[in-house]
Amino acid sequence: KSYPITPDGVKQANEQAKLNAKEITSYGAEFGALSVMERQAIEFYRQYEKECIGMGIQPCGVLNVLWKGIEWAKAATCGAPLFPEVMEEYLKYVESHSGEKHIIRQRGLAKHMSKYWKKKRINDFQESDVHAYLKTIKGRKGARPASWTLAANFNLIRALFAYAARHRIIKSDMNPTLAMDCIDTGTTAEPEVMTCEEVKRMLVWCAQSESWQDMLPAIVLGVFCGVRNAERCRMRWSDFRPGGRDEIYLSRVITKTNNARVIPISPAMSAWLDYFAKLGFPISSDEFIVKTDVDTEKCREDRQGAFIRSARKAGITIPKNGLRHTAASNLSVTLGKSAAADILGHSERMLIRHYRRAMTAADAEELLSITPQSLGLC
Repeated sequence: KSYPITPDGVKQANEQAKLNAKEITSYGAEFGALSVMERQAIEFYRQYEKECIGMGIQPCGVLNVLWKGIEWAKAATCGAPLFPEVMEEYLKYVESHSGEKHIIRQRGLAKHMSKYWKKKRINDFQESDVHAYLKTIKGRKGARPASWTLAANFNLIRALFAYAARHRIIKSDMNPTLAMDCIDTGTTAEPEVMTCEEVKRMLVWCAQSESWQDMLPAIVLGVFCGVRNAERCRMRWSDFRPGGRDEIYLSRVITKTNNARVIPISPAMSAWLDYFAKLGFPISSDEFIVKTDVDTEKCREDRQGAFIRSARKAGITIPKNGLRHTAASNLSVTLGKSAAADILGHSERMLIRHYRRAMTAADAEELLSITPQSLGLC
């Protein structure tokens, strides 16, 4: 609209401009300010339209583009993946962040879960589904499963749904484990340890056995240093005295907790290393301490399990986790809880709760004095 170039016309034009500005402001407030993403979308559409016209192509209308975008979003978000698909994605994530050693056990549990929930979508779970699955778990020979077995299954399920929520595969409030309590694995039973006489019998039997002499280094590491079964399977001879230092170094690739730790070599342990050298063990090599025909971690674990079973058949009393428990009790007496926890690779609270058992100073001193010489092996 035009106005005459007169004082009255200019006044009318200014009043109309103010009115227009007021109407635009009011409309903008009612419509809502455009977000950054909306402005970017408009710019993308303008660029698309410009490119189409430049190529002589009729551009798709903005309304059609909007509908196609909504259809794509529905396909991407409303079609939730199946449980096995998310589980496989989660295991790959764990492996890339923690290493394969931490998911060997999880893959076995995940295989059973994925078979049980093979057709169930990840957004279709209730707390009752998790409870129902846990009730299907059986122990060995159909017995009631141990609390640790149930806890391992539940912890994997909980971690999976936390991963799914964190990566926006499901809404966080659709996690079926949110209100579920952790499974109590506590026990009032005192961890059993081996007596000094039992340790001596085991070491002599192992050293003199043609079938099991090669297992002697691993057994010594367990009963004197508290190195876990799985960790012994990953250890190499080069982990002893690296760089000439009088210590055993367990890198993060070896340890269960993914944190490196150092074990000082005691005089007794030094005597055992000298004895291993005399027996011809490749102590200066990069070979694994546990030797098997098929060189896999699973085979090395099986080899250690077979040794324990054979020793028990020979009349040697070895309680469950007896090697590590014995070392934990000994180290806590001789070095104190803090130093013992550092060597064993867990907190003082964990040491007291799960591993520590009262051992007298005399017992600890006798255990530390067990060497190849004291056993008459050399």
